Amino acid sequence: MVSLIVLIHHSGEWDSTNNFVNYSMDGVVITTNIDFNRFTLLISSHLNVDTSLNSFEFHYKIDENSMPMWIRNTMGLQVYIELKKGSGNFKDYPLCITWKAIDIHHTLSTIGEEYEECVNEDCTWKLKCSALHKSKIFKVRRFIAKHTCPAKDRLMSQRVATSTILGRVIQYKYHDPKVVYNARDIIIDMNKQFGLDLTYWKAHRAKFKALKMVRGDPTESYAEIPRYLHMLTQSNPGSIISLQKIVDGHFQYAFVALNSSIQGWINCRPVVIVDGSFLKAAYHGTFLTASCQDAGAKYESILADNLEIALHMMVTKCQEDPKKKRQERAWKSTKKTYKTSCGKCGQEGNNMRTCRNMPKEK
Repeated sequence: MVSLIVLIHHSGEWDSTNNFVNYSMDGVVITTNIDFNRFTLLISSHLNVDTSLNSFEFHYKIDENSMPMWIRNTMGLQVYIELKKGSGNFKDYPLCITWKAIDIHHTLSTIGEEYEECVNEDCTWKLKCSALHKSKIFKVRRFIAKHTCPAKDRLMSQRVATSTILGRVIQYKYHDPKVVYNARDIIIDMNKQFGLDLTYWKAHRAKFKALKMVRGDPTESYAEIPRYLHMLTQSNPGSIISLQKIVDGHFQYAFVALNSSIQGWINCRPVVIVDGSFLKAAYHGTFLTASCQDAGAKYESILADNLEIALHMMVTKCQEDPKKKRQERAWKSTKKTYKTSCGKCGQEGNNMRTCRNMPKEK
């Protein structure tokens, strides 16, 4: 009986260039007349991997630029053995071994014979089958089809990659807020790492679950607004800060005018420039800012250090009101904090677009 030394690479993965990386090295001695089933049992015993819970895959490469060849049966194993016999170098044709967990509760009693049972040890469901003359055809020797265990034992034992589990796996990707990691990236990574074929919407839900684990619930963040506005008032005495809620106590509007901005209004022209930005978050809304011109005819941004006038207003969606009414009510609620004047005639309450008065004297 001729023996053969085989170099094995295990516990690794195949990268995008069909190279086996991040592996561990080991070696086994096999006989040249070994079949595929005995070879699988030999590898599982040597690597201490349970074949009843894991499925093996054996690959090797002819050269660096070739595609991996997959050993599926005894014929494929004999081809590999002949290649190893023709090579005198131990490092040639290393066998790359990977295994995946399977959700089948069975035990292999002998070669070509399989015995399966229910996940509940007290259940009477059993199946026993064996191969016919070393072929791929199995004959059922014994089968008890009745389950005596509760249905929940069988259903709850099924392992499913839910969006919550996927969110826990990928949550480290969102620790850096600058990193862009969308649903398409999740689908590709989960397929490479775990062999999962995810739908776009499951990956999309997993993304939001991961964001919630890392950054918290957006709904709960609204409860921090009163505390923030209170500290803002304490740090900036003389500021005008207002918080408006709807009937059930939910957030509706917030108005902030810092004291430094109010004091700077004295040296500014009575012209207010209002700009808005849409909030792209879990709860959409509008963020309004206001700025004005100083004596040098320069527009001072609301986000600058030396604010001239500050108007911060956040408008959230209110389902019971039309969009136009929400905007009008939001504008009226903040319009009371200052007076408007026409840039053409200088009179308060006029609009430069429809003003028919004489221009003000310079």
